[in-house]
Amino acid sequence: MVRRFHPVLVLAVSLLAASCVRERTATRADNEFRDCPDCPVMLRIPPGRSTMGSPPAETDNRGWPPQTGGNERPVHEVAIGYAFALGKHEVTRGQYAAFVAATGRTDTGGCVDFRAGMANSQPVATRNWEKPGFEQTDEHPASCVSWQDAQAYTAWLAAKTGQPYRLPSEAEWEYAGRAGATAMFPWGDELGATCTYANARAAANWTPSRPGEEGPFPCDDGYENSAPVGSFRPNGFGLYDMIGNVFEWTADCNHTGFDGAPVDGSAWIDDPACVFRIMKGGSFANSLRQARLAARVGRPVSGRAPMLGFRVARSLDGAGPAAAVAASVSAVDVAGVPPEDVALFNARCAACHVDGRSFAGVYGRDQATVEQVIREGGTNSMSMPAWGAELSADEIRRLAVYVRRAAGWE
Repeated sequence: MVRRFHPVLVLAVSLLAASCVRERTATRADNEFRDCPDCPVMLRIPPGRSTMGSPPAETDNRGWPPQTGGNERPVHEVAIGYAFALGKHEVTRGQYAAFVAATGRTDTGGCVDFRAGMANSQPVATRNWEKPGFEQTDEHPASCVSWQDAQAYTAWLAAKTGQPYRLPSEAEWEYAGRAGATAMFPWGDELGATCTYANARAAANWTPSRPGEEGPFPCDDGYENSAPVGSFRPNGFGLYDMIGNVFEWTADCNHTGFDGAPVDGSAWIDDPACVFRIMKGGSFANSLRQARLAARVGRPVSGRAPMLGFRVARSLDGAGPAAAVAASVSAVDVAGVPPEDVALFNARCAACHVDGRSFAGVYGRDQATVEQVIREGGTNSMSMPAWGAELSADEIRRLAVYVRRAAGWE
């Protein structure tokens, strides 16, 4: 039997469908805005709740360092009780160039030449956001950008537009990146789908650093280095490149794990002058361990590398996260170390250690070598800043004693 529908009913359904399409289009248009011609396109992110961190099944038995999972736990719920805006894309080289031209900002300190070996490479004076070591266009993400550079950009953008631009908190970033997802990635746990959504490190250019380590993505994204923003599929909120392309700075100070972390979307800033900040999302040079939603990496605020960039946030209608008041993760208590030396470590170098027993940037164990690292900076320039200009010889000696005892090197 052939079914026939009343013409009026057909017309009503057609009008309803057209109305729904218009409503979806209008909603997306309402959620997207730009405050000036060379400003980033922003998307309105609605209030909501989301998990933050990774369960053991995500990080264990992959051949990764044990502190990987510990740094991402405990898994907890974050309640974002306000709408905010986040850049639809990472800040582009063209947008950053407009900032440099307007402010006359100059780079000092160079940028890491990752081709020399990312693990222990040193900054090269001739490398900067204009010359990161590979070809870019104005549509590529700005790279070789430090946290300090990113902060300067947001301050300039706020002054230019009269709007409250800033860096996102880590909680805001992960909430927006997940867009309701609870898996490793915005698209789920399928590794083979990565190259549809992200520019990350594939098997062709990856070498494991330890036996049994799981790392490369089993696909080819088509880019050896960074890709023009928006080259891959967006997440559920319409945000592009939340995984891969370039690491993105957040406002948060670095902490080991989430004990004591804010749960309202606030940035975890126990010291406004903290010298290590959190980066999220991984980059074109990163494999699975760091290119996940829950992955978090702390680096010095002055650090620049070709895989470091950022994305801006903007508060809406005067709403935003409360000021962060959470206590910092304290240094490891070590028998025989005076309380004032522990306090010195907390104030100057608490973020330098990963799990209380391993210290990023320290590659020697004797007193003289550790003192040299504290004075001149870690062998890996992205791991430990130099403190020689700010600390006395006695303070450096005391910090070295603490580090060696905490690490069990005596």
